[in-house]
Amino acid sequence: MPENELSRKARENLEALNAEEYDLWYCTAYVSSIAHQLEEAISGSVVRPIWQVAASEGVVIEKIQLLLAVVTLAALIAAAMGIASLMTSTIMERAKEIGLMKALGARQWQILMLFYLEAAISGLIGGLAGCLAGWGVAKTIGLMLFGAPLSFAWMVVPCVLVISVLIAVIGTWFPARRIAGLYPVEVLYGR
Repeated sequence: MPENELSRKARENLEALNAEEYDLWYCTAYVSSIAHQLEEAISGSVVRPIWQVAASEGVVIEKIQLLLAVVTLAALIAAAMGIASLMTSTIMERAKEIGLMKALGARQWQILMLFYLEAAISGLIGGLAGCLAGWGVAKTIGLMLFGAPLSFAWMVVPCVLVISVLIAVIGTWFPARRIAGLYPVEVLYGR
């Protein structure tokens, strides 16, 4: 029988029911009254309706989701820092090439665009590789734990690709701006 005001009142505080309410609740097929009767019939048992179990598991799942969000944020920050470090070394290795381009008349925005496009393509390839790896891991974990593959949310892929490209471009921003702002003479003479 679906819950009503009486069953909610009994669930919150069974002692708050008067004798007439208690008899009505006890003799009606409410989930909470059946659970109570089972506990009375089987000494030492604890019977909880499934909605109570689901509610407590929901709290655990919310905490796990929060933890995963924090871990994801930390991974994104670490990825941006790693890309910045990688692009700094790449740009420094190509400093003479950049100086030569500037000496031949390349504008600062053209040099920046070169590095941003390179970073965006790298981010796109990395995002695709990450999506494929995530799909494979999710499928494997689903088979190992549940005996069936987990469904993969393909609508997440565009979001992941956009985020991976943004992180790559943001990680490239500082080193590219630094080297593109130098004078060709400084770069070519290694200063």
